[in-house]
Amino acid sequence: MPGTLRYLSPEGDVLAQVFARGRHSGLPHHFVEADSLDLRIDSVLDEAVKQSSSISHPSIPSAFTRAWVIGRTFRDSGLLEDEALTGEDPDFIWEVLANKAAMALRNDGNPETRWRDLRPRLEPVVLSPVQSQRTRKADHWARCAWLAEQSHADAAETFGGSMGNVCTLYDRPSLRPLVLRQALYHWLTQITTEDAERVIKPRSFDELVRQLGRRWPGRGQRSALQPVHYRLEDLVDEINQCVDLHLILVKGTRAPTTVG
Repeated sequence: MPGTLRYLSPEGDVLAQVFARGRHSGLPHHFVEADSLDLRIDSVLDEAVKQSSSISHPSIPSAFTRAWVIGRTFRDSGLLEDEALTGEDPDFIWEVLANKAAMALRNDGNPETRWRDLRPRLEPVVLSPVQSQRTRKADHWARCAWLAEQSHADAAETFGGSMGNVCTLYDRPSLRPLVLRQALYHWLTQITTEDAERVIKPRSFDELVRQLGRRWPGRGQRSALQPVHYRLEDLVDEINQCVDLHLILVKGTRAPTTVG
């Protein structure tokens, strides 16, 4: 069974431990496999630093482009399919990467603080053995890799270049399939340019996602047929039928409620 390496910091110390399927492992061959994976992570993080600092787009917010570039770097690297991760929880690699960046320590023991800049300053490191009481949240890099399933241009149109919109949709697992984002992209190109620009504003986009969530809930009687079961063209038609564009636009023009 493959092993994986995770950097931890209990009581201020930096330790390297090998975990396999959620349990600490002391098997020698796991250490060999974990060390190989750790070296590969170094290279992938280095490439993410390089790419994220060299690619920009004049009309798209830099935070969005940066997140997409980081996600595409992870996906193109093949790291997510590494044999050392066979049988592991899908979120485990994001925990490994997050702790590695937080420790900012290369495989050879030398510091590498540039990796910390790849994550939002206030983004917490996900659940780990030294933070067992912390609630697991969607990891920033998991969202980046998900975002990069689309081309940069299509993703920017789908989300209006807003990472807030990315989080809003990603927070609803039933709406995560790529085909839904592709359908949203095509739907936005079918309505007027003015309406499309208003739909991707955060308050309007929130309402759009709420309506889509009611059509495709994560559980319950209506949850059997999910977006992933549709052909793209049929899904676009279904979005046309199930969303109330007028309400979406109205919601976007209302001022946020304040508590006095």
